[in-house]
Amino acid sequence: MSGSRGASGQRPTDPFRLEHRDIEDRLAEIDRQIARMPSANPEEQKRTMALIVAFLREHVLLHAEWEEKVLYAVVDRRAGSGAHRFTACMRQEHAIIARWTGELAAEAGKAEPDPAAFARRADQLLGLLLAHLENEEEVLLPVLDWTMTPEDFEREVFSKGFPQR
Repeated sequence: MSGSRGASGQRPTDPFRLEHRDIEDRLAEIDRQIARMPSANPEEQKRTMALIVAFLREHVLLHAEWEEKVLYAVVDRRAGSGAHRFTACMRQEHAIIARWTGELAAEAGKAEPDPAAFARRADQLLGLLLAHLENEEEVLLPVLDWTMTPEDFEREVFSKGFPQR
């Protein structure tokens, strides 16, 4: 099946792309929180750091874990990757995202965290996350849009425990 669209004219991956819009909105809010950190008092800084780390752990890392188990497996199969995964770079980025989230958690957990160090790493992570989402949308998801119907996508991807918001 090539270039499949449902009766509504939507791409098979459009429901998944909506999840990315939600993540991007939340990352924009985190960016605003980071920008306010220098003028915040230490207690507000700690609270902001904790909220950012919680979002990364509870939403971004769970999303990435699900992608590797379900979405990337389908992409690899449909891209005919064989022994060399089509998604290898994306999986490596997930490892970096997890490592940097751990670094942010460690900084936030200190008795006297360094807000400037936290903000630097958080800014780097935001940049990586935005680039990662763009790569998924421009490189990986078109493989599925080209090779799946919306019904295929629902059956092979969304029905496999998609992490809800």
